[in-house]
Amino acid sequence: NHKYTLMIPNKSLAHEKFKQSGIETRMHYTYDFSEVEVFGKKQNRKFPMTYKFIDKALTIPINPWLKESEQEYIIEKTLEICHD
Repeated sequence: NHKYTLMIPNKSLAHEKFKQSGIETRMHYTYDFSEVEVFGKKQNRKFPMTYKFIDKALTIPINPWLKESEQEYIIEKTLEICHD
């Protein structure tokens, strides 16, 4: 499960660094919601905050099955990657 969202300035680079560390991440929120008919296209609405998520949102693993050592490793690597 990946629902712990980080807002990272360069999510593509961070995604690669996590991958090199053996940590799977996901890039959710990858499209402009206003282009989806249900949300805004029909009504010609724009959602400015959408672009922040498109540019920066990256999720890391979080679930009750992670061992404490795995949690610590993910935290350690997240701190390293986010402070580069």
